[in-house]
Amino acid sequence: MVLSNPAAANIRGKQSVLFKVNESGTTDLLRNGSLGQIEGFMIHQSGQIVKITPGAGSLYVTNGSTAPGVTSIAMLTGSGNVNAGDVVTFAADANNKYVIGTGLTGPGTLVLNNPGAIVTSQPATP
Repeated sequence: MVLSNPAAANIRGKQSVLFKVNESGTTDLLRNGSLGQIEGFMIHQSGQIVKITPGAGSLYVTNGSTAPGVTSIAMLTGSGNVNAGDVVTFAADANNKYVIGTGLTGPGTLVLNNPGAIVTSQPATP
């Protein structure tokens, strides 16, 4: 599990047991600043994790089928912002969720993060 800087600071502040070698069983946090393993999770920290502003896009419809692996998808209709980092689904692919790499504010091209579409898909619903 990778935490943002504020989340890592929060866990350090609330889990004082991590600094107590006799209770945590390791000197990793106290001596090395490593969060280590907590509750079965290997904890890491990254300054690249940022909170996104979710979009409010609705009723977006693609221009047809989307082949597996495709990352750029043309949207013919719809309104509202779909922002980078939003999670969308496609009507023909309700079992998979896709993270947006480049959003849009109206009809145009929506760019999915890799690996792109997994199955042939139709309309998107952010």
